[in-house]
Amino acid sequence: MDERDWRDRAPIRALQSGAVLGVIGMIAGQIAQDSSTGQVIFMSFFSLFFGAMMWLLALGGQRRLRATGTDRLPEREPRRLMVIGLMLIAILMWLMAGYGAFIAVLWGQPADGWHAVAYAGVALCASGATMMMRQSRQEWLAHYRRDWPSKR
Repeated sequence: MDERDWRDRAPIRALQSGAVLGVIGMIAGQIAQDSSTGQVIFMSFFSLFFGAMMWLLALGGQRRLRATGTDRLPEREPRRLMVIGLMLIAILMWLMAGYGAFIAVLWGQPADGWHAVAYAGVALCASGATMMMRQSRQEWLAHYRRDWPSKR
């Protein structure tokens, strides 16, 4: 596997592994804090929905990577603000994961550790989505704006 192939597949792996970590952390956190059965069922439904959406996003990324030529490009230019927004969400989620890990170590409650795992999973998903959106934006710009004159 060459370096370009690894860079193309890294966002997909981040989405998939983040979805698994997020689902496990959300459900285990609810169970570890002795939540009611209704809360555990609701969180299970919500987290499985989240995991399924992230998995579908990863499958879409795999489909885009298998395409060649202009089929690989988005129909419209992906907005720069979308990449910036996803990046801010990823940074915020990594900070929350770090704080959650700090609280888990400080207080020693198992539920806090599982919640930190869930935050790390969601942060990994947000990072993967950011990388995927950035890749598609760069490919679109390289294809459609390659012949624009520059001021050199």
